[in-house]
Amino acid sequence: MFSYLTNDHITQLASALDVVPGMRVLDLGSGSGSYLPAIFAELDGAGKVTAVDRSERALSDIREQYPEAIERGSLECKAADIAAHPLPFEDNFFDRILCQNVIECVADRMGLINECYRLLKPGGKLLISHHDFDTAVYNSSEVELTRQLVHGFADTTQDWQDNSDGQIGRKLSGLMAASYFGGPEKRGTILIEEYEYSPRAYGYNYSKWATDIAMKTGELPIGDLRNWLRDLEIKASERNYYFSICLMAALGTKSR
Repeated sequence: MFSYLTNDHITQLASALDVVPGMRVLDLGSGSGSYLPAIFAELDGAGKVTAVDRSERALSDIREQYPEAIERGSLECKAADIAAHPLPFEDNFFDRILCQNVIECVADRMGLINECYRLLKPGGKLLISHHDFDTAVYNSSEVELTRQLVHGFADTTQDWQDNSDGQIGRKLSGLMAASYFGGPEKRGTILIEEYEYSPRAYGYNYSKWATDIAMKTGELPIGDLRNWLRDLEIKASERNYYFSICLMAALGTKSR
């Protein structure tokens, strides 16, 4: 079982990237830097990670978390718009690139994948992964309302997003196949399951995001939304709560 309560999926994805000490790794769209500890563990003190995000606030948080890594030159933070090509790096610069939960926000998705191809050294690898938000499952007494909330969340472009696609996870393999990579070397799905409903669990936060969107649109009665959330809390108290979501990944290798 993989869960956001244990972060096992992060370890698995970092392992799939096949990082070895001495490599240059690009964390493209690093956000809060949740994958950095796993990448550092694979590098084992030798090599360098470049964290790129368009949010200076996110990069500032990373700098605060890892001052020693920055001081010794094993971590670099760079602000850049991932949707703007070319990115500010030379050809054949990185050994590995990780792009997690980013590509749905980019209009030219093929362009982003092909840009990663340019940045990689021959034999370098790109691991692109994304939640498929439309695969979320809850054990809920309100089956139809749950369907509406999941689809509503998956289909909504939020204020902070330039683009969105709640079904992007299932499209990664096809995008990789149509890109310069010529296809994924590996592909797969991680099923993330949770049986705890608490603020540190992904399913808890997903439920809040979905109901917040529904409240803003006004398409569903607020009372029904509150009752839906309460039902999840009751199920958790009765040890009958369940949430799952699929995380899809595709790994491509640049030809030598």
